[in-house]
Amino acid sequence: MLIDMDSKPSDTILYLSARLLLEIKRLNKVNIASIDDLFYDIDSTQPPYKFYLSLNFLYLMDKVRIEEGELLYVS
Repeated sequence: MLIDMDSKPSDTILYLSARLLLEIKRLNKVNIASIDDLFYDIDSTQPPYKFYLSLNFLYLMDKVRIEEGELLYVS
């Protein structure tokens, strides 16, 4: 994953993925319908598309899975 030199580390997809993963791990499962609220609670200054990219990254890394309308942490 490339990180450009002009971005602050807290604005990168990798950083947001780490924050999102910690929050999902803490909650153990998150209802898909309330995922936007979770994004807002983590960092309300970031655009939602960055969190969706972060979520895609976590899914591709097998850190989260989706079952029956819930986002689950995978250990």
